[in-house]
Order: sequence, then structure tokens, then C-alpha cells
Amino acid sequence: MTFASRRTGIFDSWVINQILNDDEYQLINPEDVLPGDIILYIEKATGDVEHSGIVISPPNENELGVPKILSKWGKYSEILHWANRCPYDFSNARYYRVMR
Repeated sequence: MTFASRRTGIFDSWVINQILNDDEYQLINPEDVLPGDIILYIEKATGDVEHSGIVISPPNENELGVPKILSKWGKYSEILHWANRCPYDFSNARYYRVMR
């Protein structure tokens, strides 16, 4: 959903990395996250992207510095969730912003 369409998905990390490079995404600090940025959940063991989402609201003190994310969990529906409240490992999450 993050990079393609609500009707499809990208399952290869090399394709996501190519999109990040081609569209000039830049890694940003968690405290600088804004709506429209993206989050990637990176699997620690392999370095592969296991999930992605779109930032809907920035981190704030009331929510312990965690942004709200819109993502699609596999073949299921789109879910609005806190970045750290999902079935994916938040401990290695990275945020990106498109610079084009």
C-alpha cells in the first residue's frame, strides 16, 4: 500500500530499496517525523523490509513520542495504529521522507 496501490503489494526488499533510491527518499530522525513520511519495519536478522506504512500524525509527548501509522496488514484491511502497536518489530523501524 505504501509504495504501489491498495490492490497490490511489494514483497522484495530490493524493489523497495530501488524505489527509495529512485524517488530520492531520505532517512530521517524519529523526532523529525511528519505526516506523509513513511515507516519501514526492518527485520533484524536479515535486514529485509518486513512491513511499511504511512505516517498519519507525528510523534508527540502525549503518545510517548510514537507516531500514528496507516498500513495494510497482509491481505487484510487497512489499519490505523500506533507505530509500536502492530505485529511487526518496531525496535528496528526507520522513517523516510521523499525529497522529490
